[in-house]
Amino acid sequence: MAGAGRGPAAPAARAVGPCAGGEGRTVNVLAVAVWAAVLLSSLGLLLGPRRARVPGTPEAHDLSEAAFLAGGPGTVVDAALVALLGDGRLVAGGPGIVHEGRRARGADPAERAVLSALRAAPSGWLYQVRYAAMLDPAVQEVGDALAARGMVSPPGSGRGRRRWGLVQAVVCAALIPVSLPVTFVAMALTREAQVPFVLEVLPVLVGGIVAGAWGARRARR
Repeated sequence: MAGAGRGPAAPAARAVGPCAGGEGRTVNVLAVAVWAAVLLSSLGLLLGPRRARVPGTPEAHDLSEAAFLAGGPGTVVDAALVALLGDGRLVAGGPGIVHEGRRARGADPAERAVLSALRAAPSGWLYQVRYAAMLDPAVQEVGDALAARGMVSPPGSGRGRRRWGLVQAVVCAALIPVSLPVTFVAMALTREAQVPFVLEVLPVLVGGIVAGAWGARRARR
Protein backbone atom coordinates (compact mmCIF):
# COMPACT_ATOMS: atom_id res chain seq x y z
CA MET A 1 0.00 0.00 0.00
CA ALA A 2 1.61 3.25 -1.20
CA GLY A 3 1.51 6.31 1.04
CA ALA A 4 2.88 9.78 1.16
CA GLY A 5 6.14 8.65 2.70
CA ARG A 6 6.70 5.61 0.48
CA GLY A 7 8.66 5.61 -2.73
CA PRO A 8 7.44 4.40 -6.14
CA ALA A 9 6.34 0.79 -6.37
CA ALA A 10 9.12 -1.67 -7.22
CA PRO A 11 9.04 -3.09 -10.76
CA ALA A 12 7.76 -6.60 -11.16
CA ALA A 13 10.46 -9.23 -10.82
CA ARG A 14 11.70 -10.78 -14.10
CA ALA A 15 10.61 -14.29 -14.68
CA VAL A 16 13.23 -16.89 -14.00
CA GLY A 17 13.26 -20.52 -14.93
CA PRO A 18 12.69 -22.37 -18.17
CA CYS A 19 11.00 -19.42 -19.91
CA ALA A 20 13.82 -16.93 -19.37
CA GLY A 21 15.40 -17.57 -22.79
CA GLY A 22 18.27 -19.78 -21.67
CA GLU A 23 16.91 -22.77 -23.57
CA GLY A 24 16.88 -20.76 -26.81
CA ARG A 25 20.55 -19.92 -26.42
CA THR A 26 21.34 -23.55 -25.59
CA VAL A 27 19.56 -24.77 -28.73
CA ASN A 28 21.45 -22.23 -30.85
CA VAL A 29 24.77 -23.37 -29.41
CA LEU A 30 23.78 -26.98 -30.08
CA ALA A 31 22.92 -26.15 -33.70
CA VAL A 32 26.28 -24.41 -34.17
CA ALA A 33 28.03 -27.45 -32.73
CA VAL A 34 26.22 -29.78 -35.15
CA TRP A 35 27.15 -27.56 -38.11
CA ALA A 36 30.80 -27.38 -37.04
CA ALA A 37 31.09 -31.13 -36.44
CA VAL A 38 29.50 -32.14 -39.75
CA LEU A 39 31.43 -29.57 -41.79
CA LEU A 40 34.79 -30.49 -40.27
CA SER A 41 34.13 -34.21 -40.74
CA SER A 42 33.04 -33.70 -44.36
CA LEU A 43 36.07 -31.56 -45.19
CA GLY A 44 38.44 -34.11 -43.67
CA LEU A 45 36.69 -36.93 -45.53
CA LEU A 46 36.63 -35.28 -48.94
CA LEU A 47 39.96 -33.43 -48.90
CA GLY A 48 42.09 -36.12 -47.25
CA PRO A 49 42.75 -38.32 -50.33
CA ARG A 50 43.56 -35.26 -52.43
CA ARG A 51 46.33 -34.21 -50.03
CA ALA A 52 47.80 -37.71 -50.16
CA ARG A 53 48.30 -37.65 -53.92
CA VAL A 54 51.70 -36.91 -55.42
CA PRO A 55 51.76 -33.46 -57.06
CA GLY A 56 52.05 -33.22 -60.82
CA THR A 57 50.50 -35.27 -63.61
CA PRO A 58 52.18 -38.71 -63.55
CA GLU A 59 51.77 -40.93 -66.61
CA ALA A 60 51.91 -44.65 -67.28
CA HIS A 61 55.38 -45.77 -68.39
CA ASP A 62 54.34 -48.80 -70.45
CA LEU A 63 51.42 -50.93 -71.57
CA SER A 64 51.38 -52.94 -68.35
CA GLU A 65 50.95 -49.82 -66.22
CA ALA A 66 48.21 -48.51 -68.50
CA ALA A 67 46.44 -51.87 -68.27
CA PHE A 68 46.75 -51.87 -64.47
CA LEU A 69 45.20 -48.41 -64.28
CA ALA A 70 42.35 -49.60 -66.50
CA GLY A 71 41.46 -52.73 -64.54
CA GLY A 72 44.12 -53.97 -62.13
CA PRO A 73 46.23 -57.15 -62.34
CA GLY A 74 43.63 -59.04 -64.38
CA THR A 75 43.76 -56.48 -67.17
CA VAL A 76 47.58 -56.60 -67.16
CA VAL A 77 47.47 -60.37 -67.72
CA ASP A 78 44.75 -60.02 -70.36
CA ALA A 79 46.89 -57.54 -72.30
CA ALA A 80 49.85 -59.93 -72.14
CA LEU A 81 47.67 -62.83 -73.31
CA VAL A 82 46.40 -60.83 -76.28
CA ALA A 83 49.95 -59.91 -77.29
CA LEU A 84 51.17 -63.50 -76.97
CA LEU A 85 48.23 -64.93 -78.89
CA GLY A 86 48.40 -62.21 -81.52
CA ASP A 87 51.90 -63.04 -82.77
CA GLY A 88 51.76 -66.81 -82.31
CA ARG A 89 53.80 -67.16 -79.15
CA LEU A 90 50.69 -68.72 -77.62
CA VAL A 91 48.31 -70.99 -79.53
CA ALA A 92 44.69 -71.72 -78.67
CA GLY A 93 44.33 -75.49 -78.40
CA GLY A 94 40.58 -75.53 -77.74
CA PRO A 95 37.92 -73.70 -75.76
CA GLY A 96 39.71 -72.24 -72.75
CA ILE A 97 43.01 -74.04 -73.52
CA VAL A 98 46.30 -72.44 -74.62
CA HIS A 99 49.71 -73.88 -75.50
CA GLU A 100 53.13 -72.42 -76.13
CA GLY A 101 54.05 -71.54 -79.70
CA ARG A 102 57.41 -71.86 -81.38
CA ARG A 103 58.78 -68.50 -80.29
CA ALA A 104 57.39 -68.45 -76.76
CA ARG A 105 59.49 -65.69 -75.19
CA GLY A 106 58.19 -62.89 -73.02
CA ALA A 107 58.95 -59.32 -74.06
CA ASP A 108 58.11 -57.83 -70.65
CA PRO A 109 57.55 -59.02 -67.07
CA ALA A 110 53.82 -59.53 -67.58
CA GLU A 111 54.33 -61.78 -70.63
CA ARG A 112 57.02 -63.73 -68.82
CA ALA A 113 54.64 -64.19 -65.88
CA VAL A 114 52.01 -65.64 -68.25
CA LEU A 115 54.50 -68.07 -69.80
CA SER A 116 55.77 -69.10 -66.37
CA ALA A 117 52.21 -69.76 -65.21
CA LEU A 118 51.52 -71.78 -68.38
CA ARG A 119 54.54 -74.01 -67.81
CA ALA A 120 53.30 -74.67 -64.26
CA ALA A 121 49.85 -75.65 -65.58
CA PRO A 122 50.29 -78.70 -67.86
CA SER A 123 46.61 -78.71 -68.82
CA GLY A 124 46.89 -75.24 -70.34
CA TRP A 125 43.59 -74.21 -68.78
CA LEU A 126 43.35 -70.50 -69.46
CA TYR A 127 41.56 -69.68 -66.21
CA GLN A 128 44.31 -71.33 -64.17
CA VAL A 129 47.04 -69.65 -66.20
CA ARG A 130 45.43 -66.24 -65.88
CA TYR A 131 44.85 -66.52 -62.13
CA ALA A 132 48.41 -67.72 -61.46
CA ALA A 133 49.86 -64.92 -63.59
CA MET A 134 47.82 -62.32 -61.69
CA LEU A 135 49.51 -63.43 -58.46
CA ASP A 136 53.00 -63.37 -59.97
CA PRO A 137 55.30 -60.88 -58.15
CA ALA A 138 56.18 -59.22 -61.46
CA VAL A 139 52.53 -58.31 -62.07
CA GLN A 140 52.04 -57.17 -58.48
CA GLU A 141 55.11 -54.94 -58.77
CA VAL A 142 53.35 -53.00 -61.54
CA GLY A 143 50.75 -51.89 -59.01
CA ASP A 144 53.42 -51.21 -56.39
CA ALA A 145 55.23 -48.88 -58.79
CA LEU A 146 52.01 -47.01 -59.57
CA ALA A 147 51.19 -46.71 -55.87
CA ALA A 148 54.67 -45.31 -55.16
CA ARG A 149 53.98 -42.55 -57.70
CA GLY A 150 50.56 -41.78 -56.21
CA MET A 151 48.57 -43.03 -59.19
CA VAL A 152 46.73 -45.81 -57.33
CA SER A 153 46.10 -46.60 -53.68
CA PRO A 154 47.48 -49.73 -52.01
CA PRO A 155 44.87 -52.43 -51.36
CA GLY A 156 42.95 -51.77 -48.16
CA SER A 157 44.22 -48.21 -47.75
CA GLY A 158 40.73 -46.75 -48.22
CA ARG A 159 39.02 -49.06 -45.72
CA GLY A 160 39.23 -46.63 -42.81
CA ARG A 161 38.06 -43.68 -44.90
CA ARG A 162 35.18 -45.74 -46.27
CA ARG A 163 34.11 -46.63 -42.72
CA TRP A 164 34.41 -42.95 -41.81
CA GLY A 165 32.06 -41.95 -44.62
CA LEU A 166 29.52 -44.64 -43.76
CA VAL A 167 29.50 -43.68 -40.07
CA GLN A 168 29.03 -40.01 -40.93
CA ALA A 169 26.12 -40.76 -43.26
CA VAL A 170 24.42 -43.01 -40.70
CA VAL A 171 24.90 -40.58 -37.80
CA CYS A 172 23.59 -37.61 -39.81
CA ALA A 173 20.56 -39.64 -40.91
CA ALA A 174 19.87 -40.67 -37.30
CA LEU A 175 20.13 -37.08 -36.05
CA ILE A 176 17.27 -35.92 -38.29
CA PRO A 177 14.51 -37.71 -36.31
CA VAL A 178 16.36 -36.99 -33.06
CA SER A 179 16.18 -33.26 -33.79
CA LEU A 180 12.37 -33.35 -33.79
CA PRO A 181 11.87 -33.93 -30.02
CA VAL A 182 14.61 -31.37 -29.32
CA THR A 183 12.63 -28.89 -31.40
CA PHE A 184 9.37 -29.60 -29.55
CA VAL A 185 11.01 -29.30 -26.13
CA ALA A 186 12.71 -26.01 -27.05
CA MET A 187 9.45 -24.54 -28.39
CA ALA A 188 7.58 -25.60 -25.25
CA LEU A 189 10.13 -24.09 -22.86
CA THR A 190 10.89 -20.88 -24.75
CA ARG A 191 8.40 -18.06 -25.38
CA GLU A 192 10.73 -16.16 -27.70
CA ALA A 193 10.23 -16.50 -31.46
CA GLN A 194 12.99 -18.60 -32.96
CA VAL A 195 13.78 -20.81 -35.91
CA PRO A 196 12.89 -24.44 -35.11
CA PHE A 197 15.96 -26.51 -34.27
CA VAL A 198 15.17 -29.12 -36.92
CA LEU A 199 15.22 -26.45 -39.63
CA GLU A 200 18.51 -25.07 -38.34
CA VAL A 201 20.33 -28.40 -38.61
CA LEU A 202 18.46 -30.10 -41.47
CA PRO A 203 20.57 -28.57 -44.31
CA VAL A 204 23.91 -29.60 -42.79
CA LEU A 205 22.63 -33.07 -41.86
CA VAL A 206 21.43 -33.71 -45.41
CA GLY A 207 24.75 -32.42 -46.72
CA GLY A 208 26.57 -34.70 -44.28
CA ILE A 209 24.64 -37.72 -45.57
CA VAL A 210 25.55 -36.88 -49.17
CA ALA A 211 29.19 -36.14 -48.35
CA GLY A 212 29.54 -39.31 -46.27
CA ALA A 213 28.04 -41.54 -48.96
CA TRP A 214 30.13 -39.94 -51.70
CA GLY A 215 33.31 -40.14 -49.64
CA ALA A 216 32.71 -43.82 -48.82
CA ARG A 217 32.13 -44.61 -52.48
CA ARG A 218 35.25 -42.72 -53.47
CA ALA A 219 37.35 -44.55 -50.87
CA ARG A 220 36.06 -47.92 -52.06
CA ARG A 221 37.17 -47.12 -55.59
